[in-house]
Amino acid sequence: MELKRLMPIILLVLIVIIQANIISAQVDETPDFEFLGLELEKVIMFLTGLVALVLFTITFAAYRRDKRPKLFYISIAFLLFAVKSLMLSSELFIEQIEWFEPIAIVLELLALISFFYGVFRKWNQMISYVKKNEKILELELRNKIFLLVKKYAGSHLRELERRSKIPYSTLKYHLHYLVKHDLILEKQSNGKSQYYSKTIEADDIEILGLMKQKNIRRILFYLVSYDECINKDLESFIKIAPSTIIWYMKILLKKGLVIRIQKADKLVYKLNFDKIDKEKIVKILTTYKESFFDSLINRAIETWEID
Repeated sequence: MELKRLMPIILLVLIVIIQANIISAQVDETPDFEFLGLELEKVIMFLTGLVALVLFTITFAAYRRDKRPKLFYISIAFLLFAVKSLMLSSELFIEQIEWFEPIAIVLELLALISFFYGVFRKWNQMISYVKKNEKILELELRNKIFLLVKKYAGSHLRELERRSKIPYSTLKYHLHYLVKHDLILEKQSNGKSQYYSKTIEADDIEILGLMKQKNIRRILFYLVSYDECINKDLESFIKIAPSTIIWYMKILLKKGLVIRIQKADKLVYKLNFDKIDKEKIVKILTTYKESFFDSLINRAIETWEID
């Protein structure tokens, strides 16, 4: 699951953790309740600590992958919450240690500071980023190129030149300028540079880059439409040589987008649902249809939209 999809859950759990602290404080003022023979307050704190520990693991792993400072501060906040909660619930297993409680209060304060510092730091970065972008895109021609890259995601230099009618050297200069200032992405594919908006997710860029190749795009379209295929199906559909089909399927197998299974006396290809699903392919085809300039795909998309 992508971290963006996890963030609402993480924030919800943080609210639950804070609420658990409030409940614990209220329990302190009432007679002790028990759950399975254990003090309810301590059980709540122990479970809260375990949840915070799991969230620390998730967010820290995401930080190590993406190197985003916001994730580091949020992961540290969850770690501090986990340590604090486990310390306060330690009476379930050992005798009470008096100095645990004041340390736990300090840890909770540090956790809140770390969490909100990470969030506000990200907001400040976003504000600075927007202001910088506005200044860079004040030039009408540069803004036109930026919007062109956004519209025709994954296009290479010559393709953008054909679509924009902007002279090659001028277009190349401004594309380099936009890449240098972190407004667009440049990716290499088959020795050519492809350009993408920064708003596109990393997984989509990899798949979109492959789909810029007409035959790979049509192979994936066929698998979305018919679930599985053999080489002869693709030969008839795409109308290219068997050896070329094998070459493309090797690329898709290497990328992990398809799997090959034995059915009776035939080798059958299917989408690898651990890596990609039909909805993902349909989303990319429909979202970036203008990048493909493919009449077959456009007709199919019109059918999907009607359905």
